[in-house]
Amino acid sequence: MIEVENLSKRPGEKLAVDGLDFVVQPGIVTGFLGRNGAGTGAVWADALFVSALQRSDNPSTGQVRKAIAAAVRAHGRRGCAERVAQEFGDHPETAVARMRWARIAADEVFASPAGPAQDRETPM
Repeated sequence: MIEVENLSKRPGEKLAVDGLDFVVQPGIVTGFLGRNGAGTGAVWADALFVSALQRSDNPSTGQVRKAIAAAVRAHGRRGCAERVAQEFGDHPETAVARMRWARIAADEVFASPAGPAQDRETPM
């Protein structure tokens, strides 16, 4: 079990988290969603970009969520960003279109009215 009390995070000038308390139980998947501008959208898009999921798979919202979670677990937040940067350097001709899809898909999945806890299985 992990217990955190009064956590604050200030990346640069922006206060992203202030006074957060939480407990992470063993075996329970735990996620954090930030306010707009806290950088979560970019992390989701980066993670989806580096996942094996393809637009041509016509993935459901549940598949997108699982792919994002798996990529963050496998590579970490910064690792996903590093892999995106490498892919843009190695394959700029395909990276732009893939990132555009990843950003739109992540935004659609996590901006649904029911929020990320809803696991719709309808194709995107």
